[in-house]
Amino acid sequence: MPSVRVRQRANGPMFTALYRDPSGQQRSAGTFRSERAALRAGRRAESSVETGGWIDQASGRITFGDYVEHVWLPSRHVEISTMAGYRSYLDKHFVPVLGDRTMA
Repeated sequence: MPSVRVRQRANGPMFTALYRDPSGQQRSAGTFRSERAALRAGRRAESSVETGGWIDQASGRITFGDYVEHVWLPSRHVEISTMAGYRSYLDKHFVPVLGDRTMA
């Protein structure tokens, strides 16, 4: 169930929509001028979690180079010669071009 946090500002109250992600952590769906808009945003975010369409925005900030080094390559269980081939292709073609780009 989404909830709303009220924050008092000099120009009037602001309403932050809160929902729970798949791991149970509370997240913000944005800040709005009306409680109704905040509840609507919270319901939309919660609905995307329930339908499986939720994507963690922070996970898209990892660069391609970091992802390859820390996630993809360690998960490969292949022969030594295959790993050497992967490393060669990555170092020669992919990382120089895509290494600094974020995965998002």
